[in-house]
Amino acid sequence: MLYWAIMIVSGEAQVTCHPQCHQYYTCLAMLGVIIFDRLNDVMFSHGDEKFEEHIRCMAARNGLFYPAYSDTMPETRGERADVLLQLFSPFLASQRIMAMEFRDPYSEVECEDGLVMVFHEYLTYQCLCLSRHSTLSPRKYVSAAVSLAKLLCGPVLSRLKSGDGSLSQMLSAMLMSYCQLQRSNQAYHVEAVERLIIGDQVQNKMVSVLQRVVASLPSGSRSHAFLTVEGTLVSLYSGRHVAELSPAAVLSLLVLVHAVSPRGGAAGTDSSGDPEVSSGGGPASDPDGGGGGRADSQVHEELCFLSASRSPLSPYLVYVVHIWSGTALVIVSDLCMTDVSGGLCEAIESLARYQQAVTPFQRDQVYAHLKHGLMALFSCAKQIRHSPEVRSLLSRLQSQWDQLRRLRVDAALCSGRPVPPPVDQGLATLSRTLEAAFEAVCHVLPERVTLPAGQLLQRAETVQRELSDYRSFLLARAVSNATVETRSHLNISRYLDNFPDLVHFIYVDRSVHLMTAPSTRPPDGRHDLTDTVRKMIDLAYQYLREGHMSIIWRDQRYSYGHFLWFEDAMGNPQKARESPRRLKALYADWQPGILARDYFSALVAVCFPEAAPEEVRCYQLFLVHRGPVQSDRVLQQSQQIAKTVWEVSGAAATPLDLL
Repeated sequence: MLYWAIMIVSGEAQVTCHPQCHQYYTCLAMLGVIIFDRLNDVMFSHGDEKFEEHIRCMAARNGLFYPAYSDTMPETRGERADVLLQLFSPFLASQRIMAMEFRDPYSEVECEDGLVMVFHEYLTYQCLCLSRHSTLSPRKYVSAAVSLAKLLCGPVLSRLKSGDGSLSQMLSAMLMSYCQLQRSNQAYHVEAVERLIIGDQVQNKMVSVLQRVVASLPSGSRSHAFLTVEGTLVSLYSGRHVAELSPAAVLSLLVLVHAVSPRGGAAGTDSSGDPEVSSGGGPASDPDGGGGGRADSQVHEELCFLSASRSPLSPYLVYVVHIWSGTALVIVSDLCMTDVSGGLCEAIESLARYQQAVTPFQRDQVYAHLKHGLMALFSCAKQIRHSPEVRSLLSRLQSQWDQLRRLRVDAALCSGRPVPPPVDQGLATLSRTLEAAFEAVCHVLPERVTLPAGQLLQRAETVQRELSDYRSFLLARAVSNATVETRSHLNISRYLDNFPDLVHFIYVDRSVHLMTAPSTRPPDGRHDLTDTVRKMIDLAYQYLREGHMSIIWRDQRYSYGHFLWFEDAMGNPQKARESPRRLKALYADWQPGILARDYFSALVAVCFPEAAPEEVRCYQLFLVHRGPVQSDRVLQQSQQIAKTVWEVSGAAATPLDLL
């Protein structure tokens, strides 16, 4: 019998651990995530050292076989998955009963020793985050884990378990990078793309170099290229015939770049010292490329799934080429399978919603989306019949869909009566075939269009040679972008003198999720504001979820302000027509950010239900002042800071009316 005791309190689960377990626990921070499929099989698990200690403790306490508890017996993936399944299957079974029978699933489980277990559902996958005293929100962490898993696998997360484990290794590396960036880089905590202030002349040079890189590629017209320095986007250029990258996609790719960088992931150069090429097998390191000449760079290739206009997850090939230490060139090539992947995703997602559909209207929506997705897929069949496996899967899909239509699947789903067993079994079979088709089409076919590593290294040499004079400048700006404390490295000093006692600010244009902010770490190393700013953002977002868009508070050392407001296309302030509290009422688990979903676009839609998305713009401002500051003074400065940011960085000029 496992030592778990569950008590239901107000629709949420609260766990009391067995008292004898307390001798194994410590109060140190812990964070980990586990992903289960519909059969409770473990698809993926990752956590820090304390997470592993906790699992070993629970396995030992409950008499479960766990070889990793002994240094002389290394564990296998199957043995680890078996232990996790035995430990957490009671929670998963209870969660599914609460969800399917009572339509009231658990949100989180709390243990008396401080352990928190947060549930997150994606399609047919159940994700569980374990946290104790962590500085990162477990709700945000598990959402980010699912988002990064979708980046690597699309909607078929079972890919994490298959193969040689390379996708699981990459996801683990990305989660480690995500945690590091969350703790050290304010842009990832705010979840916005940071704007590096480098001036028009330097920016034009960067764009010119990237434009030539894209033009020289065989797939140039449908490719993006961007340059990153120390996790910050420097410049981006897109081909003529490729959809624009969303801010969430850029942020996710920056996490990938950090994971495969020499300092972000595991080091691994070959003994010869020649450039090494890795492909989806985890991060690889590269030596410092030096100032010019031959680019001693490594090329990392990864198949990623990004949102596109006609598909929530469309396949792209991403190449990361390290130019210098901390600097990388990233090329994102569209595989031109948006319609195919869009049809597959729509069909897969509709069948996943089938289990949760209760009313005739909901089931009617399931059938409509399933039919639309399959018809879109079949209409594009000629584009993807390149292999016997794909042809066989498409034929099976067509046959299974014809069989369901003969069984009157439309009437069975829309009648409001229980679905007949033959139809239910046919839908389950169709779901498995769709997942197999997605894997074959979107994971196998892209291998035919991989760019040769030699071509990419030549592009890296060109970029390295043309930007060698800017190397030190870019690194300096990435480390200390507009430092307020020292008033250095920027032409912002003459503006900041108008804001006495201002220590830090963060300005975000939420219409495009572009952030302008000083560095939290001054070059002299004094007055590091990283932890202060992180705690400020956490508290501001906590109140934002409750519907408070303007708040001012202070502690013993600083005064803080957070303001979020709306404007029309002409820059005129707009008052919300509906209460922002409705967003939490509709989506209780949503967190402010863009990685998991665009919280701020949803906020605009809730506050302005009759307005088109492009008619209302959203802006956000954080302020930190030294010592106690009067509220009216903070408001007065807030009304001027947006214009100041525009004059310095070129961001959109907007009047700010917080009153």
